Amino acid sequence: MSPVQNAVLADVPAVGRYVFFTLVSPDMAQVRQSMVRLVAMPELEGEQWVLVGLGPELVQVFGAKVPGLRSFDALTGVGVSVPSTPSVMLCWLRGHDLGDLVHLTRHLQNALAPPRRMTQVVDAFRHDRGPNGHGRDLTGYEDGTENSQGDGAMAAAVLQAAGPGLAGSSFMAVQLRLQDFETFDAMTDQIQARRWSGGCAVWCLQARQQCVFLVLADTRRTPGLESPGPVSK
Repeated sequence: MSPVQNAVLADVPAVGRYVFFTLVSPDMAQVRQSMVRLVAMPELEGEQWVLVGLGPELVQVFGAKVPGLRSFDALTGVGVSVPSTPSVMLCWLRGHDLGDLVHLTRHLQNALAPPRRMTQVVDAFRHDRGPNGHGRDLTGYEDGTENSQGDGAMAAAVLQAAGPGLAGSSFMAVQLRLQDFETFDAMTDQIQARRWSGGCAVWCLQARQQCVFLVLADTRRTPGLESPGPVSK
């Protein structure tokens, strides 16, 4: 049986939600109890509906260390501003009906309160299909064509021989971009076509969210991050 959370390598769902949480209280007892409630949720059974990612701050609360897990640095340059806005936890909700995910969001809020509070929700959806069977972004570019498949996907997305308790885990990098469609629509057809063929069709006004999360190999062993567990201390 693969230790990888199923959602890591699964197909892109019809609809989704990215739900971000912050830590209101660092009380260890409350945090542990909320994690117990989280992993007991029936929606986590089979790990198809919810993918759970832990941010560096939450891992530190448990006194654990994960090599490679860190917050992004803010990036600045000529015409570029990418602030770093880390979150304690990210839950990626997957499904076929947005109403179901709204109810699931409520259940997550109840399970994780009071030490954690929801700070942001980003609704997502799969748009159209390109010639290779992948979804498109809203400018028409077929995304995902560079993604590895099979053993290559495992090698690219899953930690292998990374130390005690980490095998099968993943790092999830998240960035929220604001799309400037007016600027894109003003481009000539030739420029738009070059952007499609060049692998990036989204004209971004700026990036707002930049953070990295640890996706544990087995969410059922999350509550205390005890050893032996998914995080080496």
